[in-house]
Amino acid sequence: VAAVAGLDFSIPLAQSLLQRNALDLADAWAELEAQHVLRGDSFAHDLIHDAVLQGLPEVIARHLHGQTAAWLEGEHGEPARIAAHWEAAGQRARALPALQAAAERAHRALREDERIAFLLRAADIAEAAERTDEAFELVHSAILGHMNTIRQADGLPLLARQAQLARTPLQHARVAGNQAWYAAVLGDMGKAVIMGQHALQMAQPLGDAALTAIISQRLGTALVMAGRFAEALPHMRAAEAWMASSATGVERAEFQGNLAVVLDNLGRPGEAQVHHLRAIADAATENDHPQLATALANHALNRLDAGDLPSASEQVAQAQHILTTYEMAGSSAGFVATLRVQCERALGHYTLALQWCDRAELILAERNPSRVPVARLHRAHIWLDLGQHARALQILDGAELVAARELPARIAVRWLLLLARVQRRLGARQADAVAALLAEAAAR
Repeated sequence: VAAVAGLDFSIPLAQSLLQRNALDLADAWAELEAQHVLRGDSFAHDLIHDAVLQGLPEVIARHLHGQTAAWLEGEHGEPARIAAHWEAAGQRARALPALQAAAERAHRALREDERIAFLLRAADIAEAAERTDEAFELVHSAILGHMNTIRQADGLPLLARQAQLARTPLQHARVAGNQAWYAAVLGDMGKAVIMGQHALQMAQPLGDAALTAIISQRLGTALVMAGRFAEALPHMRAAEAWMASSATGVERAEFQGNLAVVLDNLGRPGEAQVHHLRAIADAATENDHPQLATALANHALNRLDAGDLPSASEQVAQAQHILTTYEMAGSSAGFVATLRVQCERALGHYTLALQWCDRAELILAERNPSRVPVARLHRAHIWLDLGQHARALQILDGAELVAARELPARIAVRWLLLLARVQRRLGARQADAVAALLAEAAAR
């Protein structure tokens, strides 16, 4: 029993499985201690533990694992340990509730890698048991966790797996919505808009108000980030009623944050700030730290645009504190780092600003490469402020300019305008180059 239970071995467990009270076990326990097999309620050495396990018939070991799992369930034991015992007992389906509980516990502790691993273990079990709908939902939860915190391209296989599990029109629409959202998270706004429109067309005839609202607001966000401002806000407004009446706190936080971003990009920072503050409040109430860090960062950008540097710096510092405290290394970390660049530059702290540029580029190169040019733009701004025109030109011209022309229009235009400023600073002989850059920016 001690060998099978491992870390979960205890006197109460031994009493239950052996159907003896503690006094009845005293002589046997003392003998094992005298022979240096046990030390207290654990083995004296790992080799002894392994030897006992190897000498135990497999059928007995499985039975004891099942008994241990059942006893731990009754005692509200550690879910991950319960799941491991059920799996070792060969009763994998009985591990599903424990794996989901373990995933939730990992989520509350902000150990998102562990949460996703538990969810995918559960999905494997459900799929093997031909519980396809359950497997679909488990993979869906893993995708949400992945996109909210990790946000790397290696999450794409999860989308492919969910697509394979989809059976109903509603499930196919949810897959399409996730694919569109993931494209937006990775910075491919053109793809995100096309896929989002397709997902919305799939969802609307199904009459699922929740799915339609979620896809609508994410499509609105992708549209504004793609520079299609006039189309964006109606999608947000279409989702607003359901979000206000039926959404969870987590869904409301995402919606309020996205609505604020749309309004910011429409040049309405005062109206947007109300929604930024609601997003922060909802995320804080839900203890959703990844969403809270993003909401604070978005509010910081709003304050920067409004010229409120003290408030922007405070919001960025809070977001950075959350990311550092909970060791979050997703794309939000890169976003916050670029905001630190802007705050330090605005304060005239150029050495710090350049250091944050280094950090932002490293994070984004690993987590979201499509956003690296944004950090490069900020670096060029700093060199221009410092009168280092040659260094700014080195970033903005040549091969970098060729690549920049392929970026989304809203970034490419900023790149072209900054290059025009640098060329203008270089003197009148660059007048033709400046005019050409401005014409190209206007055309976009």
